Amino acid sequence: MKGGGKNQKPAALRKLHGSRTRPHHRRVVDALPVDALEPPPGLTDDELVFWRYYEPLLAAIKVLTAADRDTLAHHCVGLAQVQAIRTAQRTARYRRVIDHSRTNPLDAQLRHWLQLTRLSAAELGLSPVSRARVTPAGPTQELDDLEKFIATPIHRVK
Repeated sequence: MKGGGKNQKPAALRKLHGSRTRPHHRRVVDALPVDALEPPPGLTDDELVFWRYYEPLLAAIKVLTAADRDTLAHHCVGLAQVQAIRTAQRTARYRRVIDHSRTNPLDAQLRHWLQLTRLSAAELGLSPVSRARVTPAGPTQELDDLEKFIATPIHRVK
């Protein structure tokens, strides 16, 4: 008999529904929030300033886990680099255009570090859009009154 077997679900639906028969195919990562993280060795003084600012904020809202230490460190390195480049751009020797065809390399470096810090901020939940997607790790919190109302099923009146 020609053709395939049963009609298969499209890949997007299969991914959305998951697999009921093979739950062992889903890896569950149990990342619990931490109260505090030690900064990794090797951060400079400027980078540690950013670490000491962001680490308590992220720990307080329960989105920081031990696995996020390197991401936060990369974010702090990027912020320190942006700060150093901005300081260099404020000197009297800085010129945005070197000659008619070339721009200053500091401008390209600044764009690079700004993009990296933006991406790491999104991973950590530091932007409004990413904060909506990042859920606190650990046990679920109680629903407030509005969430309870939204979660209640609608009963039809006869």
